[in-house]
Amino acid sequence: MPVLSGVSDSTQRVKALRLLDQAAQHPAFPGGWSALARNEKGNYTAYPAWHPHHIEWGWPNEFEDKAHKAHALYAQLLQKKSLDSLQWMDVRYAGQVVYGFND
Repeated sequence: MPVLSGVSDSTQRVKALRLLDQAAQHPAFPGGWSALARNEKGNYTAYPAWHPHHIEWGWPNEFEDKAHKAHALYAQLLQKKSLDSLQWMDVRYAGQVVYGFND
């Protein structure tokens, strides 16, 4: 069962559970997300179950677009054999993914 943090009412909980359900069904996230954290501004950070990195997801909207960007980055990094070094990615921005590697 994934860990939820930062959700303080039933509306926030429903949004978070919907995000977790969408992630569990998307091919970019085998095994879904192991945790989902919500900050005071309503932005989410996701922790995929299959690889030790985090995703700055932002607001819980535009799931398919954000998941597609993550999936494309995973494919690119797999091809370059650098996926093991991925530490974080940020899918909040239109048309781009920002990411960083472990030192």
